[in-house]
Amino acid sequence: MSAVCGSTTAALDRRARHHRRHDRAVDHRHRRLGLFFGEQALSLNNVVGGFKYMFVAGIYAGFLGFLLLGVYNRYDKVRAAIIDEVNELTTLDRLAVAFPAATTATLRNGLKQYAQDVVAVEWPQLRDRNADPITMTAFDTLERVYAAVEPTTRKQQAVMKQSRRILSAIRDKRSMRVLRSFGALQVCCGW
Repeated sequence: MSAVCGSTTAALDRRARHHRRHDRAVDHRHRRLGLFFGEQALSLNNVVGGFKYMFVAGIYAGFLGFLLLGVYNRYDKVRAAIIDEVNELTTLDRLAVAFPAATTATLRNGLKQYAQDVVAVEWPQLRDRNADPITMTAFDTLERVYAAVEPTTRKQQAVMKQSRRILSAIRDKRSMRVLRSFGALQVCCGW
């Protein structure tokens, strides 16, 4: 037991000597700087520097906070636009019942194909910011499907008129979604 205590005491003694040497070296550096600057000036400089860093850190944190808020708002708007488009496609699906069975099946197949193309082709392009509105033809195909339908009754004419309004709203929202996918800087600068 005394051998263990002796080695522990020796280790603590070496550590204390090391700290004393380190403290003397730090004091020596402070004394050398003290020749050019007074100790009070050096300590005041440390305090002022700390406030400068704290101020810059506060500005940086505020900037990051606003940036995150903007990202969340943009995400929320895109999410709401997607939900609106899904609701409008659901409305078009429900309105298709006003037509004969063969026409209803054609309209529903067109809606289904459009939704699949948007999810499988357009969303990855929008995510990668390389969407080309000219090559995005899924919506054009859907509009051609609706343009091929000939309403025969007044009810079908009213349904087709409402369907075309909804398609027009989807086109407007879709074009904004494609435009926003390029990013704000590219749209503002015209790149």
